[in-house]
Amino acid sequence: MKGLNVLPKDIVAGLYFLEAAAGQDNFNAIHELYRFYSADGEYPNPEKAKKLFDRAQALGKSIPDLLDEKTDWGHKAAPTNLLYYQ
Repeated sequence: MKGLNVLPKDIVAGLYFLEAAAGQDNFNAIHELYRFYSADGEYPNPEKAKKLFDRAQALGKSIPDLLDEKTDWGHKAAPTNLLYYQ
């Protein structure tokens, strides 16, 4: 949710379009939402972040585990060098 630095950010509109794209299995949107909801994101929500992480894995994609080490989902974080876009 970086924006274009031309207009003020519209978080609601950004989330709307990212959610719509993620609903169509767009990995880039899933990744951005994951970062947004991760522990270090703008609006931390571990439950949503986990769902997005799991969804990316179901699509066969790897995203780095950005949540802090206190969050234990029973798996190890994916190495960040596995991050890729198609």
